[in-house]
Amino acid sequence: MFETRLRRILRETDRVRATAECPEAELFAGYLDHKLSAADHARVTEHLADCPSCLEQAVMALEIGDGELVGDLLEQVDVVVRYLRDTVELIRGREDIHVVPVAIFSGARGRKIPAPHTARFIKEFEEVSAEVEVERFREGAGEIRVKTSKDGHLLDRIRVTLIHGNKEVASYLTESGRVLFEDVRFGRYALRFRKNGVFIGDISLHIREEI
Repeated sequence: MFETRLRRILRETDRVRATAECPEAELFAGYLDHKLSAADHARVTEHLADCPSCLEQAVMALEIGDGELVGDLLEQVDVVVRYLRDTVELIRGREDIHVVPVAIFSGARGRKIPAPHTARFIKEFEEVSAEVEVERFREGAGEIRVKTSKDGHLLDRIRVTLIHGNKEVASYLTESGRVLFEDVRFGRYALRFRKNGVFIGDISLHIREEI
């Protein structure tokens, strides 16, 4: 089992360039096969919490029978959003994610009602507060809207990059504190934030469908 997983991870490592902080293939395979010391296991788990690319590789490398470990790995994702037939539902977020109710105005009196097609959450970084909205449209596609601020003031020229797997989907600088990513479909993504070229942080996001 260990050798099978190691071969898979080595193939993925050849395809995806790892960062200097990413664990070696042998360490990664040992983690998936429960062969690491407690200290090494904790170190890899902590890395997976902050590295969407390694998390995706880990889930892909697991055998079907390892449902429990897959579940443990997916808990490292910051936010899981579910596209239902007519709604969007934020079904899981980590402790540092603040879920914000979304409402729209409706009717002659402008009464506020819940917005079923949108999920909104906030993650606080040291230098930036990132407010993210995921809105579902037809055929499983949607938008991701991001607003960056600090102490209530909108922040411009924050670079926000949308990553799917290890590929950059799009990258924009905020204007009036906002950026928009269109035609976002099911899958695992990372939103990466930089200020003046300096990395601020990531938000890992899993968008999935349930009919």
